[in-house]
Amino acid sequence: MNSSKIKDFFAEDAKPKWEGLRDFLLNQIKEGIYMPGKAIPSENYLAKATGFARNTIRQAINELEKDGMLLRIRGKGTFVAGGKDMNAHAVNPNELALYGVVVPQIGYNTYGILAKGFDEYANKFHHQMVVCDTGNDIHKQGDVIFQLLEQGIGGIALVSATSAPTPPHQIRYLQTHNIPVVLCHRNIEGVSAPLVGWDSRKVGRMAAQKILEMGHRNIAYIGMLKYIINEQQLDGVMDVYNQAGLHILPENIVFGQDQGSLEVIGTNEQQILNIINKKNRPTAIFCSDLYEAEKIYFLAVNHGVRIPEDMSLVTTADKGVNNYIASKMARIEKYEYELGYKAAELMHKMQIGEMSITSDDVFNVELKFENGLTLSRCPD
Repeated sequence: MNSSKIKDFFAEDAKPKWEGLRDFLLNQIKEGIYMPGKAIPSENYLAKATGFARNTIRQAINELEKDGMLLRIRGKGTFVAGGKDMNAHAVNPNELALYGVVVPQIGYNTYGILAKGFDEYANKFHHQMVVCDTGNDIHKQGDVIFQLLEQGIGGIALVSATSAPTPPHQIRYLQTHNIPVVLCHRNIEGVSAPLVGWDSRKVGRMAAQKILEMGHRNIAYIGMLKYIINEQQLDGVMDVYNQAGLHILPENIVFGQDQGSLEVIGTNEQQILNIINKKNRPTAIFCSDLYEAEKIYFLAVNHGVRIPEDMSLVTTADKGVNNYIASKMARIEKYEYELGYKAAELMHKMQIGEMSITSDDVFNVELKFENGLTLSRCPD
């Protein structure tokens, strides 16, 4: 949309902005820029392109809808009906797809970043998105999936709950109805569907290599909870240390609340203090999660342990997390936004038949080490 052309529809006698925008959109429809059955840009897009308030955008669209030129479909978007004498329902179903992003905890920052990336790609094809929270409960996850199915969902991106293994039938039932599913972060045993994630074992290897390069031989691993991603991280760490003829003491491996928990809570303070206050304290800790790393950092400081002078700390973090502490941590960085964007792209390809909905393809996002202020050479 060329915002400069919009000004052509404003008379010098101060025509209201909504009338100018209405006339502009009507002209675009008549010229075939927006064809019958096709979506016009979203209200958000029009507001950004014109600089007009949302109320102004909405008023222009409402007038065109009254005239039978536009058809607004709740949860889908606004489409060109072509006038009262045209079929107002002649809409391409691929343009109407409602996509679902299903996650264990909406409040967890990583999932919000994933959803933003997903929404960015989905908007290219006028797909609308709904984000659903399963509370990390497998049974609620099943309920959410079937509710979305009843609503005519066009596809689902799923970060599966960790409280128990996801039953394969939850996914297969969708696929038998030709509804594509993209798995995010982790696979589901017994399910054939594309996976978008990262190489967790590589995360562990990258962190261990950096820690070992700094001379740390006595290290600890702290995972938010014991599940496949963190177990693979630990395997990567042990790969590097075993190859160097070193070993990680079993008491220096700590996981937070296990898979039987419905909430992803992580480690408790005492688990961390047991590591920090050891007589033979590790000189470095690799932590699976930024929030756990923040907990470790403040507990260490409060107990007189300086980071990184007395103990180094390396974690994983998302590039999209924009806070001061994250920017100062030594970290293996991934980008959930990119992951969400890729998930929506795959879903669209499956919906239009360019990719099989039972594809086993795996797409890993890029990993990068960022050397913050919490990793230093091992103290003598």
